[in-house]
Amino acid sequence: MIDPNDFKSVPTPVFNIGYGDYGEGLSFPIFLLHGFPYEVISFDGVVQPLVEAGYRVLVPYLRGYGSTTFIDPDAPGNGRTGCYWSGCYGLCRCSGNKPVCNGWL
Repeated sequence: MIDPNDFKSVPTPVFNIGYGDYGEGLSFPIFLLHGFPYEVISFDGVVQPLVEAGYRVLVPYLRGYGSTTFIDPDAPGNGRTGCYWSGCYGLCRCSGNKPVCNGWL
């Protein structure tokens, strides 16, 4: 179900975040966040059951992966958790959602 060629992109203050968006736009959103060394495709078997259960599923690329790119090529890149979450927060706000909680798989 996940096809990175169909991913959308949203600009945040630091990144252009590439992400897959599945399900109805007004449904309760679930963000599936991959970590190193995995990629968005690792959620391929999870997206469809969540959509069928009535959720909107957003699957962003981690910074440095896929179509997520820095807006400023000279911006410092690192793998610190705070930097990762700031990108996720930006995607959440830009997609019209308010962050409530998070979890890590």
